[in-house]
Amino acid sequence: MKKGKFILIESLTCGGKGVQSKKVKTHLVAHGIPAIVYAEPTSSNAVGVVIRKTIEKQEIDESFVRNAFVPEVLAYITTLGVSGAFLKGLERNDVVKEFARTVNDAMIKIVERKKLTNRELQALYVVDRHLDLRENILPARKKGVSVIQDRYDRSTMAFGTAFGGVTVEEVYKWHLHVLGSEYIIPDYDFFIRIKPGTAMQRLQKDGKVKDQFEQKLDGLERTAAAYEEANSFVNVQYALQDPPANPVIIIDGEKSEDEVFQEIISHIKII
Repeated sequence: MKKGKFILIESLTCGGKGVQSKKVKTHLVAHGIPAIVYAEPTSSNAVGVVIRKTIEKQEIDESFVRNAFVPEVLAYITTLGVSGAFLKGLERNDVVKEFARTVNDAMIKIVERKKLTNRELQALYVVDRHLDLRENILPARKKGVSVIQDRYDRSTMAFGTAFGGVTVEEVYKWHLHVLGSEYIIPDYDFFIRIKPGTAMQRLQKDGKVKDQFEQKLDGLERTAAAYEEANSFVNVQYALQDPPANPVIIIDGEKSEDEVFQEIISHIKII
């Protein structure tokens, strides 16, 4: 069976990635191509649920943390080949060991109801992504279903850089060394570019719950700049692939919803 495509749509908050992901799915299905949309943070695992509640400053049920989140994190760390005790002399890539420590520290802080550093939060995003790849994305593609992904590695690069604690290159190394062969590069990688001011206007108009990264225009401006840095970085990495991967396709998100959609599907050559 032919493997399904992996289509990534990234953007600043309120850039339209969610709407466009659904429209692309509908378009593919209408042309006889099985497709599904996945978004981050996920709601399919305990880590994703905790991330969402954390960034929206919602109360996290203690029993959920102890009975779902903690066991999931500990089980995940075990799959990386390191123990919770991090025994000395363990032959393991330094990046993976450091990442596992960061995740373990984040888990402890969630249990103790302490504030996470941005580095710890972004590490949890990578865990959520890795679980999503294992449980949803990779199995779907294996069955011939094309996956439209709403947020992926570049979101962690951008928010990690914009709010401090981890660089674009460090996030890339987390993916390269921790996710390993399960880290896949998109067949089509779209970035819908909008101005930070436009994002803020849409946030205010939509009346949606603002997460901790969406509170101020300054934060959106820093995130927008970090996305541009991340776009340039991944384009270099894509060019180094054998064969070279398709570069990030920049879409003008200031255009109408339909114009954005038409431009996106003009690049997708699987119909």
